[in-house]
Amino acid sequence: MKSQLLSGKITVVVGGTSAIGMGIVRSLLEENATVIVPSNSADEIAVLKDYLSVLHTGKLVSILTDIFDYDKVTDIAEDVFEEFGRIDLVVTAFENNFCDLPLTEIEITDWQKILDEKITAHFVVGRVSLHLMKEQGGGVFVNVCDLDVTRFKPDSSLSKIAEEGQEKLSVIFSREVKPYNIRYYHLMVNNVVTRKKSSVLLGKQGRISPEMIGNHIVKLYHKQVENPDDLFQQFLGRQLSSSEGQLLQQLL
Repeated sequence: MKSQLLSGKITVVVGGTSAIGMGIVRSLLEENATVIVPSNSADEIAVLKDYLSVLHTGKLVSILTDIFDYDKVTDIAEDVFEEFGRIDLVVTAFENNFCDLPLTEIEITDWQKILDEKITAHFVVGRVSLHLMKEQGGGVFVNVCDLDVTRFKPDSSLSKIAEEGQEKLSVIFSREVKPYNIRYYHLMVNNVVTRKKSSVLLGKQGRISPEMIGNHIVKLYHKQVENPDDLFQQFLGRQLSSSEGQLLQQLL
């Protein structure tokens, strides 16, 4: 039985239908939060609801929309704000996509796709939700960054560019909203096991599950971490052995 640390809290998980996002949604629901999940895909929402069907705590609110469209995200955020009166916690947990080609060979469509998913989406969600939090006088924003992007895809130069841009975005957002009693976190995770095929690694010491990330976010929200005022936070598993790393790379 969970401690229900988020009872009465209104939370939003953008990317809540991703492999990491689903575990985060589950953890927040187990703490009795209302969890709002916008998604581009009705099929992914159905998978999420099936995954959460055994839970009887919290409240899941799924919304079908285009999370890359600024106007649509704005409309949804305002509707949520009007219905619930506030937004206490926003989490972004987008799926990792890679393009391993050299920059001189990348198609413009691949360039645009990666930047949309890793930069534009974070700007849109941050811009809209942080503006509302400024109006309400506080809130918590957590951007989850999977470090395995660069660890296991060392030649993915475009992913590295996008990741560094995302970090800079977090620095600027954090600085701008600090006077408004808003805590912004750039949470770096690694060694995350998300797929059923990789269950062979779940028992290994230092492996991190999406649900564990969700539990850590709850601790961040309540400042139950070592340095709760730091922008850059880490929730890391141990270094993998070379054989484990090769196996995980095959499964990602």
